[in-house]
Amino acid sequence: MTLITIYMKKSLFFTFLMFSGFISVSFCQTIPADYEKALWPGFRTAAVSYTFDDGCSNQFAIAMPMFDEFGFKTTLFTVTDWVTDWKNLTDAAANGHEIANHTKSHLHLNELTVLQQSEELVSSTNLINEKIPGQKCITMAYPFCAVGNDSLCKALYIAVRGCQGSVEAKTPASFMNVSSIICGELGSVKTAANFQTQLKTATSRSGWVVYLIHGIDNDGGYSPLSSETLRT
Repeated sequence: MTLITIYMKKSLFFTFLMFSGFISVSFCQTIPADYEKALWPGFRTAAVSYTFDDGCSNQFAIAMPMFDEFGFKTTLFTVTDWVTDWKNLTDAAANGHEIANHTKSHLHLNELTVLQQSEELVSSTNLINEKIPGQKCITMAYPFCAVGNDSLCKALYIAVRGCQGSVEAKTPASFMNVSSIICGELGSVKTAANFQTQLKTATSRSGWVVYLIHGIDNDGGYSPLSSETLRT
């Protein structure tokens, strides 16, 4: 990030360490001497985001109460065709969690025409905006990490999450493909120590680590993560 403090509120995918803040960007203004520039909210040294994909059942039964207990907010990337109970999502939104887009039917966007991609993204974004009061859907995550049409994504979202498996720099190379790290049995982050290692890397670089979580315990989700590990 450049110039002056950039805090983000509209998208919790962009809510950084300790999960709070607001956008405040100044251009061509004189900064009073009493003010100091900050890279991250609260002059913290790094940023971390917890993102959840696919709406797996234990995300709502276990993970959301856990994060609410500690006052941390998450992003729930939602496949709208898979939603069987919007109340889970409206309740999460009411507690400050971001409800974001994971497309309509979880297809490989890179195998679709631009028109087909638009149908996947626009309909699901509109449905989320209709079902979730008080929020606007402005971020998306690529299913299967398959990158979609850049121009289309830029027209619909302020940022899109990929899954390159690395800690981002303080300013991502592309906000249309922000890196995340897959957690759980099939990911590189399996233990509490792995979480800490990635966070230490982000801290050493003044960077941003985005954790990507699917299943919790035995709910049938991809790459399940132990709830005990998540709490630790």
